[in-house]
Amino acid sequence: MVKKIITSVLVAISLIAGVFFLFFGVKGSVEWNNRTKNYKETVGYYVSYRVYTTDKYKPARKHTFRIYNQNSYQLTYSYTVDGKEYTVSTDYGVGNLPNQGSTKKILYNPNDPEEAVVKGTNSNSIMIGVGVIFTVVPLFFIFAFLVIQGHIKIGNINWIEVVLGLAFGAGGVGFLYMATGSFSIPEAFRVMGILMGVPLLIVITGIFLLIRGLFFGKYSRN
Repeated sequence: MVKKIITSVLVAISLIAGVFFLFFGVKGSVEWNNRTKNYKETVGYYVSYRVYTTDKYKPARKHTFRIYNQNSYQLTYSYTVDGKEYTVSTDYGVGNLPNQGSTKKILYNPNDPEEAVVKGTNSNSIMIGVGVIFTVVPLFFIFAFLVIQGHIKIGNINWIEVVLGLAFGAGGVGFLYMATGSFSIPEAFRVMGILMGVPLLIVITGIFLLIRGLFFGKYSRN
């Protein structure tokens, strides 16, 4: 009973957090698009970074903890307008540094070229991605619970594996996006190298569980 209550609370908190992230992510994206709709585009080159260090707690041994540092990087790009060089930084941090001279598209205000943003991934799109994960996963847990309890009857599908598959898939994609700021496999490989195999393996596991649950499921409730 206690476990069910704790699980229900965690699912509810996750769902609320997901809706919160989605709302402010979409709101911020709309404002960002309105702000930059008349901006011009140019090419920016990665030149430097700023380190954000966050203290984390990690188990050292039973009943004890130690603190370690986890770095993320705010990237800075240079761009040129009418022969004058400017710089702009991302509004989010990434877990790995790109190669020196790597390019990104820059949007700048033609009336004030110093006012610019890095095109593509930004803090708003990250919030939307996190919001989707925190919303979709608990919704599927709720759906699977209703199926298992017999409130919803849909075929011979193993909904536990379906939910786990979706959770693994969403988690792997989210990890890849948060670490590299991109959904591109080549970009992820360039930034993360062989470590890209970790989120990729998680996604593959999720796809495997999803397919097995949907097409080879053994669970059904009469």
